Amino acid sequence: MHLCDLPDDVLRPALQLACFTEKGDAHAPLKDNLPLLAVCRRLRALALAVVYSTASIQFGDNGGDSTAVQFQGNVRHYAGQLRVLRSDFPVIVPPGVALRKLESVYIPRTSNGDDQGLRVDPAELRVLRLNAWPENHSWAAFSADGDESQDIWFPRVQVLDLIRNKSVMASGSNKSGHAGRLHFPELKVLAVNFLYDAPTLLERGVFPARMDRLFIETAASTLLDTSSVPLPSARCIHITLKQGRDWSPGMAAAVQRTLNAARDCDEVGLTVYCGSLLLQPETLASAPLTRLSVMVRVHADIVVALIQGLPRLSSLMIRRLMGCGAWSDTSIPEPGADRLVEPVSSTLEAVQIWAGSNIQAPETVTMLARYLLLATPSLSYLSTIEAARQPIEGLVKERAHQYPRLAKTRFSYI
Repeated sequence: MHLCDLPDDVLRPALQLACFTEKGDAHAPLKDNLPLLAVCRRLRALALAVVYSTASIQFGDNGGDSTAVQFQGNVRHYAGQLRVLRSDFPVIVPPGVALRKLESVYIPRTSNGDDQGLRVDPAELRVLRLNAWPENHSWAAFSADGDESQDIWFPRVQVLDLIRNKSVMASGSNKSGHAGRLHFPELKVLAVNFLYDAPTLLERGVFPARMDRLFIETAASTLLDTSSVPLPSARCIHITLKQGRDWSPGMAAAVQRTLNAARDCDEVGLTVYCGSLLLQPETLASAPLTRLSVMVRVHADIVVALIQGLPRLSSLMIRRLMGCGAWSDTSIPEPGADRLVEPVSSTLEAVQIWAGSNIQAPETVTMLARYLLLATPSLSYLSTIEAARQPIEGLVKERAHQYPRLAKTRFSYI
């Protein structure tokens, strides 16, 4: 029996196995599967229908092929049925082709010779991730007539990820200078980058009264420039703070204002790449932080000051602990002493401490880890370097009668 003589209900499962990965994405690049499609027109049409209307399609980089993805021929015919589109290449959509049933789209950049640009019907979109959307397309790609002066609705979008986008918010008006509002009534997760004019989106956007999660990437200098822009309300907010331009005193106040605006959130996270901020740990004093990740060099005295000044902190990561600074471990009792260590935090539950590059770092990690085991009664998880294993295990054994909770603490070593 010839392959083309098989009925459709037999061919469809076979084509799905041939064209899709275990994750449900089409194999990348799609052309690797095209020899099978050359058997006959019926088989080709059936395979394209499976790929474009049944699941998702992913165009990825394989072997350095950077050719733009083009919707044309039979692919153009089925593009209107596509539900999920992810492309690592520019996407070229000819005029007249509308992606009307997309539920999820990730497009790093688009390229189109005509002025109309890419057209995506937002009615079915659930997930929207854009990387570097050209300014001349902007949000007009989601408007039926390409007119941004009218409000644009995204009725089902639950995830809007613009964290790596550098241009989509910068444009946004027609020739008259008026831009309509962008409505996201069902949005649950919003990720924006203040370094690339995210305030324009926040000013135009209409969001739910309270989202689940808000992710912001910014710099202290940018917060200083955009302090008048209100943040959408979210149950959890996480801010990644870059170094930005030279530090100035006003930037500390801008960071404080932003964090205080999140005081009603259930969870508030901060990832710090801004070393200047840590030179003034009092900047974060009393901030409503529940999670703190320090990705720059820091000394133990700053770490202890941060812990003492953050009354809600439950999770702490220190990526590059250097030396002790002004701190010492003299508060840790000598073996055999009955004195207990005064607590520095009653909320800290998880700590990760990694060593920096200097020679004192491993010893400092060990000292700080031992101290936190005794000074944080709520600590239930500690991750640190392998060099600290023996001193930590010795401390646990030695102090188990004074600190019974140590027996329940989980440890991991790297």
